[in-house]
Amino acid sequence: GRDTGARPVRFTDARQVKPARLLVPSTKGLGSAPSSDPAADVDHYKCYKVKISQDAPKFPKDLQATVEDQFENRLYDIVKPTRLCTPVSKDGSTIVSGAGHLMCYKAKPAEGQPEHTRVEGQIHIKNQFGDDQRLDTLKEDELCVPAIKDGVSTGSDFDGDGVLDGYERWYYGNLSQDATSDTDSDGATLLQEYNAGSDQTDADTDDDTIADGSDTKPQDRLLP
Repeated sequence: GRDTGARPVRFTDARQVKPARLLVPSTKGLGSAPSSDPAADVDHYKCYKVKISQDAPKFPKDLQATVEDQFENRLYDIVKPTRLCTPVSKDGSTIVSGAGHLMCYKAKPAEGQPEHTRVEGQIHIKNQFGDDQRLDTLKEDELCVPAIKDGVSTGSDFDGDGVLDGYERWYYGNLSQDATSDTDSDGATLLQEYNAGSDQTDADTDDDTIADGSDTKPQDRLLP
């Protein structure tokens, strides 16, 4: 499965420090330059460094997430919050989802997990800053997840399917699915997976050999 904590999270005790990064919509090619343009319905984000507020509880220890992408599948320790990313208008661009935010956390491979194998000479990136930017991976650094800031949800529900728009865009990049969609054919609908916190693009989120539609605890591989 992917990040088993993929549902939007609430974290209200982070204090903004200073702007640190700009995230822009991009497309990626592996082995050659991408032919398609970046999606038009994805926001730009400005990311601020953050730290735990002085009067807030300490960040909990022993948080972990299993994260899978096209390069590897690893279990990570979630160490601390690092950045809050807010949607922005860049050079006059339209903000797609003003309530959608990302919260980023320092992530490191859990004990016993293999080190990252660098991907070199294969990654090609296309965005407004270049049509064929050649990049190599160095190591994992952060995990960013949909977040709720100051009680504002990660996007409205403009299509009225009971699933927040920011959540749908996180997985599909658009709002083309409805509440009854089952794109991973696991027997659970989009709405059911949203409410359960499972991954609607992975038939077995927790990799316990039980399809999410039949799994009473689809995020916990130790529970049937």
